[in-house]
Amino acid sequence: MSFFSRLFTKKLKCPDGLDPIFWQALYVDRKCPDCGSTDFFMGPQGGLAQNIMCANENCGSKFNLAIFEDGTWYGAPFMIDRISEPNPKKKLEGISENNGGNSLGEEL
Repeated sequence: MSFFSRLFTKKLKCPDGLDPIFWQALYVDRKCPDCGSTDFFMGPQGGLAQNIMCANENCGSKFNLAIFEDGTWYGAPFMIDRISEPNPKKKLEGISENNGGNSLGEEL
């Protein structure tokens, strides 16, 4: 990087109170912090916040973001919260479709 590009490149700093890993992944890099996917499904929204879910079929992590609406950031975020377990879809791999039992036929 040249001297002039370093001089005029604004460095983004994570605001106090936000998880720097979520901030870097979701706001700066625009990707899921769990799997790296850049595709998300937009979920319910209200006020300045919106729920999003990772579109990776093997991940499905969910987050609540603000200031965010219809897939667009409206300024620097002041809230980024996880609203699911990391990679929740991976936890379903051992569960069969029948009667809520697992692949061994045991009740959960």
